[in-house]
Amino acid sequence: MTKTAAAPASTALVDAKSIDGLQRQQKLLDLYLFAVDCCLRSGAQRWWRRAARLPFPDAVKGIEDLKELCLQELLYDAGDLASCRAVYELLEEEGHLEGDDRGQYLLDLLRFIEAKLGRMGEGRAFADRLRFAATGIGKRAAVLSVVIADDRSFSNFMELCLPSLAGEEGFKRLLGQRKVTFLFSVCQHRVADIETHMKQRLPGCAIVCQSIPDRLAGGPVLHEVERDWLVGALQYLHLDEARRRDADFLSINPNAIYAAGFFKQVLELAQRRTEILSAAVWVSNRGYIDESFQRNEADQSKSMSAGLLAHMGILVGAPTSCSTFIEGFVSDRGPTAHLRLTWVGRDHLAVHTTCHEIVFLAHTSLRKTSRRFSIRPSAEMDAILAPDAAPHFVTAEDGIVIGELGLPPGSIDDVAGDAKKFPPFAALLPRPRQAAFFRQPVRLAVARPADEQAADPPEALHGAFLAALQKADDILRPTAGQVLSALNALHQYEISEYGMENMAGAVVEGRRLVDLCPSGEGELDVAERKVLIRAAVNVDHVGKAIAIAKDGGEGTAFAHDFLVKMMELKAANVAQAQRLRGRSLWRRSYAVIGSIAWGEAFVDKFMNYHVPSLLAEGNIRALARRKRVILSIVTTERDRKRIAAHPAFERLRKFAEVVFTCFPEELLERRVRDDFNFYYFYGFLDHQTVLLAAALKAELYLLPIDVVLSRDSLANIGRLLDQGADCCAVAGIECEPADLRSWLDGRSRGREGELDLPADELLTAAIAIPDAYHRSLVMTPENRAFCRHARELVWALPGGLAIHSIFMHPLAISARLMSRPFHPHHENVDYALLPRLLQNDGRLTVLQKAEMVIAQFGAPAGREDFLDGGFSLETFVQAHEADYAAHRRNFASRQFFPSGKVPYPPSGDCDEEVALVQAALKRYRFRNGMR
Repeated sequence: MTKTAAAPASTALVDAKSIDGLQRQQKLLDLYLFAVDCCLRSGAQRWWRRAARLPFPDAVKGIEDLKELCLQELLYDAGDLASCRAVYELLEEEGHLEGDDRGQYLLDLLRFIEAKLGRMGEGRAFADRLRFAATGIGKRAAVLSVVIADDRSFSNFMELCLPSLAGEEGFKRLLGQRKVTFLFSVCQHRVADIETHMKQRLPGCAIVCQSIPDRLAGGPVLHEVERDWLVGALQYLHLDEARRRDADFLSINPNAIYAAGFFKQVLELAQRRTEILSAAVWVSNRGYIDESFQRNEADQSKSMSAGLLAHMGILVGAPTSCSTFIEGFVSDRGPTAHLRLTWVGRDHLAVHTTCHEIVFLAHTSLRKTSRRFSIRPSAEMDAILAPDAAPHFVTAEDGIVIGELGLPPGSIDDVAGDAKKFPPFAALLPRPRQAAFFRQPVRLAVARPADEQAADPPEALHGAFLAALQKADDILRPTAGQVLSALNALHQYEISEYGMENMAGAVVEGRRLVDLCPSGEGELDVAERKVLIRAAVNVDHVGKAIAIAKDGGEGTAFAHDFLVKMMELKAANVAQAQRLRGRSLWRRSYAVIGSIAWGEAFVDKFMNYHVPSLLAEGNIRALARRKRVILSIVTTERDRKRIAAHPAFERLRKFAEVVFTCFPEELLERRVRDDFNFYYFYGFLDHQTVLLAAALKAELYLLPIDVVLSRDSLANIGRLLDQGADCCAVAGIECEPADLRSWLDGRSRGREGELDLPADELLTAAIAIPDAYHRSLVMTPENRAFCRHARELVWALPGGLAIHSIFMHPLAISARLMSRPFHPHHENVDYALLPRLLQNDGRLTVLQKAEMVIAQFGAPAGREDFLDGGFSLETFVQAHEADYAAHRRNFASRQFFPSGKVPYPPSGDCDEEVALVQAALKRYRFRNGMR
């Protein structure tokens, strides 16, 4: 088990003891999200079945959920061997496979198989290859697969299987028509026996005999699930080798008896069919078998007619006219479990099965097969064969019968004429195409004794069975609860390091999940519907969100009306952008400044303080020299008039064209009544400007209207954008509103009413008048009312303040980001807009040298929630569980604000405390078993 690098020692303020536990929790979550990432990239479209509750409330259950996700979705459904192996290696590394024998076995098997892929034919002597080439001239190449995993299989192969294929119409017929390579995978201590015997039996043949390591085939008794994994994985290796050689593929079950003339019948059928599948009947009475064989001492063969062998199968696996079989350990086997329904007629058996004997696959068929790994090919032929493949299922006329010795673990149930047993059985079929294959039975002719009476099953019962199978064709759809759990897991994925690399993919998957969710009238309660609406909005599926809200009636009426209005305003802004571009006589690029202001108090701050600071030299004037400026103001109609009547408005219009987006004032009252989250509401309004800028392919400036800016702020930001920054951000200083207003009112204004605020003067004044929120962020032992949801941490240093931020408001965004496709989140721009725009290659520049100083009017008392005590590392990390990886990266950047009048004692542990917090915030990124 690896250990995370030790964090620095505790300081008086930050206790390092919890870091190890926080990192373990985060590592487990990120490992689960690595598995989700593998599922999305591998095409495991039903991963939602295993979506766990995140973050894990219980680490032990979380580990089991992760293992199930890997086994069922990554391995079984997607066939992604490499990713499943990588996750299990990480589980092993972290000690999570200790005591899990099955999990450790699976990892060992996957390692072995991955190392062997494409190498099955290595190791044959040169003389053997020459002899094989000489004897096979003019014949089509074929690979014959045999897996002998244990002593029982070895005995059955030598005593029964091999003799049943030794006659003239067995191996000799096959070797006469094909250039055959026998691929054997054999338990280690039987390799020499098989090689020696087969070379004596079939001299001149190409025999490749690979040993199965004792750690995979050894042990007292190999459990059934592990044994089937082993046999199936090795059979896949053989199938892959046949595909690599462009050879036909045939397989032999060492635990089976093959009816007389097997290869003769197969080769005749192969002239017309490229895929031949069958089903074994189960036989167990060894004495009866030995009595029924016809022996040929000359070639040491044993033969049994197809009809007699099929009749033996009735006695063991189909004792009634209609019976079902469900293999044991079905939950562990998942979609690879063997399900079977058998009809017994007067002169035939009809076997519907999910687990087929792979009798023959032509090389032309193999070329088109899926390259996905299959741990049990016999149960996954619907996923392996090409979509247009139409396999031949053996019929009574084909004369092909396989009798497997013994009965697999599981339960046989007599249908006993009860048609109600069919639907639940059919519901176990996991895939529509598998259900289609299941619908086509393998038919075997039965030779009954003359005195044995039998009748065909009732037609009505058979019709009920086919009707039940029709429903199995339907694509499996999740419940609302499953979708909501999966959307939560997908959100956790999006905010992780993996989501940064696959942002568009996460959004596409989110839309797919929303579309899968049952959301009609009465299918969701109000709480679930609201969650689904929000999820649809967050994946930029607003049209679907509107439809979901409409189906919710009164319970979601506000959400519906609000979303409809927001989309109307979006369409108007896009049309406005087209008009603006159409009026341009030259191709001057745009810059859009966004402002949201409604209500007397905010319009006052906007027009009397914010706009005057914008009018200062180096701000909107400098921007207007670089770009054609559009000032986008989102407000109500009443406040539009108030803004337009203000004296500063005309001065503003000298440098920018103003575009108003007015929303109905009644939405404000309805929002409060509906208890609709204020920040979601505000975020939608903010996005009106974002969407306008995107339509114009413009630089975007999102400037809060309750702040004042230092002079030259926009000039400095513009220079950074011109130098290649994609986004600029800086922390602000929240001030006591009355004190800030008093200080600003005491300054002289320019001829046009502008507020010219030098950065050093504004910074010194702001630091001296912090509000309660800003004071609650300061890392000092004296701070006993720390903010519960701190966006940043503040350290007093000699000569100024150091701020390390997590959430950073995107103040300026480059035209490059605004011009390329992205999916808006539509809610709080501080939260998701920045990651959605940056994706994996955007460059965020955190201003570190006071190039831009922002002093903000503090929010009303009561907005923030404060702790009853000082800084708590665990509480701080918990407050940021839902942060994007991009947010956490921000914390490493130090913003230093120089000032000679810092009202707090300087910290002597700033560097150590920053390192401790960073260690606690660390996220993990796994790729192919590597960090």
